[in-house]
Amino acid sequence: MKGQAYSLMALVIAIPLFSLFAFSLTTFQEQHSAVAEMVVIDQMRIVEKTIEADFQKGVTTSAKRAFIAITDHVVTNGEFMDNTGYRGVELILNGTLYGVPNTLMQNNTLTDWKMKIQNITTGFETSISFLTPQLDNISGMTISGTYDILVNISDPFGRAIFEKRTKTPLFFTVEGFDDPLYIAKTSGIIKRTYNLSLYSYYAKKLLTGSASSGNCSGLVTFDEGDTGEGKILVTTDPTGITGFTGIIGEGAGTPSVSCFVVGAAGAIAAITQTLNDEPYPFITLDNFTNGVWHIPLNDTVLTKRYQVGVGASVYERLQGNFTGNNYSMLDALDSFVYIPELEDAGLPVKENQSIVDFYYFQSQEAKGYHVRHLPDWVKINTRFAEYYNFSDLLENAQAVEEETVDLFG
Repeated sequence: MKGQAYSLMALVIAIPLFSLFAFSLTTFQEQHSAVAEMVVIDQMRIVEKTIEADFQKGVTTSAKRAFIAITDHVVTNGEFMDNTGYRGVELILNGTLYGVPNTLMQNNTLTDWKMKIQNITTGFETSISFLTPQLDNISGMTISGTYDILVNISDPFGRAIFEKRTKTPLFFTVEGFDDPLYIAKTSGIIKRTYNLSLYSYYAKKLLTGSASSGNCSGLVTFDEGDTGEGKILVTTDPTGITGFTGIIGEGAGTPSVSCFVVGAAGAIAAITQTLNDEPYPFITLDNFTNGVWHIPLNDTVLTKRYQVGVGASVYERLQGNFTGNNYSMLDALDSFVYIPELEDAGLPVKENQSIVDFYYFQSQEAKGYHVRHLPDWVKINTRFAEYYNFSDLLENAQAVEEETVDLFG
């Protein structure tokens, strides 16, 4: 009996001890499970971000290939797009252009990219869905748009499910792509590649002097001892100075050279600031305007570069339907026909046409006037020059209101 009492007492004592142990074990398991779920969810977030980044690369690659395919179609077939944005989306989604499979899009549609990403082993079950992307040419060489992506990630052990929907912006540049306008309008003889100008303007009058003589251009120096042909000295007192192609003086004294602008207050500061802001190193003295000019247009024309401006946009160049309505927007592209290139190729040259490309290639006349200090063949129409504030450099120009034109009319 005494032994039984002891056993009973041990049982009585053991029950709460066992209960405490059981409670502690359950709590540990629950806490461990919660920690495990948090770890799994964190891993899912990492996987989701990786999927988003990979899909974004896929969308960008697919979109670039689509625009190369569109350009190639225009160049090869001489057939312009009916709707550039719509055809771009068709290629991205289906890999077809006007319903015909395109080899450039093989394995590069959004569905292809989706399957590639979903097939990567992550330890989770993943699914990706997306809405039809939107594409537009909002400014210059930039193609932009948005797309919606839904990523669903689940743990095969049923511990967690993670889902995220994201609206993602898409941007890429067509810099380095071929401009179909030049190829199409020269029967494939002249090729022009999109490359942006290095400058923010075409021409700017920096200073007006009290007196001037001659016309010249050259590299700037502020050192009176740095003499030489092709150099423009900028100084406070120009009196009697010689040994330079041209001289700009803040004072009104007369230098001993044939080309000068004097009485140009603040010349040193103004020219220093200009050369710091813009990489074009040449300064021009213009006797007709009694002024000092900076004319990066010369380099932009000679290097065949583009500048964001009022011309034909990337979409319009692919569609061939420019109508000259971008003067209020300044978000398209300006470029200039390089006349010596046409002559070397044996192509006919429009002698008096503006070399602004969307004017030059139109069927109507857009009379161009020579821009002083630039090669003789650099001729610009009055509307374009007035818009960019360098009409004072046009020779014998008459202010004529030009009609809105159809590039391929």
